[in-house]
Parts: sequence; structure tokens; C-alpha cells
Amino acid sequence: MNLQFTKKISLLLLLSTLCYLHLSAQQVIFYENFNTYNGSGGNGEDWGKGRAKEKADLDPIKWESHEYLYQGFKCLRLGSVTHPSASIITKNLNYQGPCILSLRAGLWKSKPLKKLQIKIMRTDKDSLIEVEFKQAGLFYYYQLYIPNMTEDTRFAFINEGSAKNIFLLDDIKIITGIPTSFTQTISDVGYSTLYFNRPLVMPQGLVAHTIYEKNYQLYFNQTYNEGDILPPETGLVLQGSQGSYTLKEPMQACETYPENLLKGDTITAMIEEENKHKYYMLSLDEYQTPGSIGFYYGSPNGKPFVSQSYKAYLSLHEELAKRIKGFPISQITTGCPHQLHLEKNNSIYDLQGRKRNNIQPGLQIINGKKYIFQ
Repeated sequence: MNLQFTKKISLLLLLSTLCYLHLSAQQVIFYENFNTYNGSGGNGEDWGKGRAKEKADLDPIKWESHEYLYQGFKCLRLGSVTHPSASIITKNLNYQGPCILSLRAGLWKSKPLKKLQIKIMRTDKDSLIEVEFKQAGLFYYYQLYIPNMTEDTRFAFINEGSAKNIFLLDDIKIITGIPTSFTQTISDVGYSTLYFNRPLVMPQGLVAHTIYEKNYQLYFNQTYNEGDILPPETGLVLQGSQGSYTLKEPMQACETYPENLLKGDTITAMIEEENKHKYYMLSLDEYQTPGSIGFYYGSPNGKPFVSQSYKAYLSLHEELAKRIKGFPISQITTGCPHQLHLEKNNSIYDLQGRKRNNIQPGLQIINGKKYIFQ
């Protein structure tokens, strides 16, 4: 490993140690992901098309059996055009105390926009919650904190709709314990990254962004400010003044997943390589230039590197990345999207101000912006 990459990884390690996870004692007591289902709709498949042909057989150990359940693509279709009303009910979970229910759910078609009903069934009292999805054709992440679950508690997921009111359900999970909090420290560079597997509420003083591509340019896709809820399993760029910030898990959340090129994990691990992709980490440039904080190769030639737990990295297809090894984040934050393709007749200079006829390895200034090339 060369010295420059050692420096960048050292900075990344420094930033990654400045975050703390505060967990109550938690245990998964129920989980269903429907991964054996191979029907239509959801998880990359077309929504609102196809007929419900394959009925879904639920695990009798986990569920009470009901009719009119069909297979989506690695998810469950709750109802069909001919049989729109359907429900599933868990069996008793034999747990008493606080718990957190989470699931992914989406509406099959946009009209009418109906509500998914979740009923918490207990001997002494039932509670009915209605979850509204503002848009059809995509999954929402829903989470609910239940402070007083009893041993006889069951959970029912109910579709009480018309023929066009069909829901898809996935990743239903119940864990014991209370909501968590996460402490994130921003260093003097003013930026960090975050990847968390549960929703978090943005605190005062921080701004978070996702990144996406359009017409070979990078943009901030979604921006989150104080009080906004960050969706789970979403890579983010955090921006703020130097200091520590506590992000708390919400009591209730219903969030969509934004289009996003930032990835991550909750464990420290080597990035799993995708075909024809390059990978960038948040760091200073290879010259450690002050103010150059941005996304740069985490290993030579943009190959996978060890990404730290609860940190995000940028993943770009090589058609977008081309020969660019990295760029400062200021090119996005100033509202000037980062151009990933190099056009003809660019004005190219080296660091000494000498005009170049073509691109040279190292740091170049093209049309007034800094680029690093291999």
C-alpha cells in the first residue's frame, strides 16, 4: 500500500472512530422476508402489472393461515383484483415488554390511495393503526415503537380495500427493547458519512444528503434537515460544524428510499465488488490539500476497499467514473453538479499554471475545477 492511500485510510479510520451507538438489550423475536416467493411485483419487478397466480403458503409456526395471499417477487401480495380483502396475523410471540415493529410495504396501484391497517391484538385491548402511503409503486419503510407488548399480543396486517387496493409486504421484523440513539462526531473538515440500518431523526446543526446521477452529473438528491427522519439502510453525507451530535431513533416512521449512489454497512468489511464499478471514500485528496474533502479512490484504480462500520462510500459505474479518481465535495455543495465526462476543447492546466494539450496523470485544473487522474 502506498503512502498516499495509507494517509487517506488513516483519516477514514479517525473519522469512523468518532461515532457511538447506544443500544438497549435487543433481540429479534420475529422475522419474515418472503424470499422464497417468485411471483410478480416489488423488489425490482413491475408494480401494478401481472396477475396474482401463485398463492402464498405461510409458515404455520409463525402465522395463522388466511386466504387470498399471493406471491410477489420475494415479497407478499396482500389481496388480488378478484379478492381484494385479505389479512395475515402472527401467532402469539410470548414476550412481554417494549418492542419495535418494522416492515417494508407498498401500494400496488395509485388510485385509490388506501391505507394499510395494522392491528395490535391483545386480550385486554386492540389497537388499530392505519399507514398511509402517498405514492404507489415503491416500498416504504414503516416502524412503530410499542412500549407495552404482552405475552398474548398478535399483529394483524389487513387490506380492507377495493379491487385496486393491493399491498405488497416484505421484511416484517419485531425486536425487543427501546429505540436506539447514535452519536456522530464531525471533525474540523466539516463533513462525515453515515450508514445506519434503522431510521434516525436529524438533530439541530446537521444537514444530510444523498447523491444521485443525471446526465453524467452528480447531484444532491435528497436533503434532510433538523427534525427530518433519515430512512434506514441509506448512505448519507453529513455536513455540520465540528462537534458531536446525537441522532435518536423515532417512535414512529414511514419513509421512502431515495435514489442514491451512496452505499454502506453496519459492519467493517471489504466492499463487495459489482461488475464495472469504482469505489470512492470520503477523505482529503492524495496531496492532503486543505479544503479538498471529497470522494476519492479508497484503493488504487477504484477497486474495493475496507469500508468502516456505519460509514458510507460512493459507488459509480465506470461509464460515469471514466478516468476521474476523485473530486472535492464542494463541487456538489455549491450547486455546481460534478461533470463526470470530459468534453472536447477543455481548458487544461497543471498546478504550476501551465496550459496542457491533453490530460496528464495527477491533479489537473480543467475549466477552473480540480480533477485527479490516474
